Amino acid sequence: YGDSLRYDANTKLANMKGNVRCIEKDMTLTTNTLIYDIGNSVASYYDGGKIVNKENTLVSKNGHYYSANKELTFHYDVELTNPDYKMRGDTLRYNTINKTSYFIGPSIITSKQNYIYCENGWYDTENEVSRFSKNAIIVTKDQKLLGDSIFYNRKKGFGSATKNVRIIDTTNKSFIVGDYAEHFEKGNRAIVTGHAIYGRRIENDTLFISADTLFYNEPDSTHSFVKTYNHTKIYKKDLQGLCDSLTYYIHDSLMSMYNSPILWT
Repeated sequence: YGDSLRYDANTKLANMKGNVRCIEKDMTLTTNTLIYDIGNSVASYYDGGKIVNKENTLVSKNGHYYSANKELTFHYDVELTNPDYKMRGDTLRYNTINKTSYFIGPSIITSKQNYIYCENGWYDTENEVSRFSKNAIIVTKDQKLLGDSIFYNRKKGFGSATKNVRIIDTTNKSFIVGDYAEHFEKGNRAIVTGHAIYGRRIENDTLFISADTLFYNEPDSTHSFVKTYNHTKIYKKDLQGLCDSLTYYIHDSLMSMYNSPILWT
């Protein structure tokens, strides 16, 4: 629908202007000017548009709707709004069938629970499952999760990161690095493997604990602990140690070492 329409039968291009609406099932596109390629079933706008698909509302400067495969591509000042989150970026591809958004370029997702940044990835808006890559980061109230590739399930509060993994705890002034990590928002638990290292700032020094596998758990605001397994090493300027496994209670700085413990001081 629109105020005026010009159609060229040779090019099969329909140019519609003024209060344009393009409706297909539960999706409605509104814009000022729309060019529809009838031969290829592609609708394009270049002067701002808005798409409403159930609870999702998407706006951008430029957009293309491919009717054949039910996909939309957006460029410049892209913003997707949902009751639970808001997504902003430069380029976004959205499939109306599987309700999945694909990011190309710097993209930001914000919600009451967290802040997410990436430069490549996808987000299943219906199941709230996503994968982010290229400078990916998830920031919550107390922590930051970084990695080359991050998988995140918003409903389950579960995230996993692969390669160059960093978990930064801003509350306890600590961090965990490794090759692979799984993070559970409930209970604030993390499992890190592959060159796993835990570090915590203590006065003017930093305590480092490394092991093959590292577990971090913060059941409440006053109790938190770290458990390490296999080839555990401890380093601090005035203290070094070796053992097979270790438990470190952060709230009272109590460290328990198991199987052939050695300490230098």
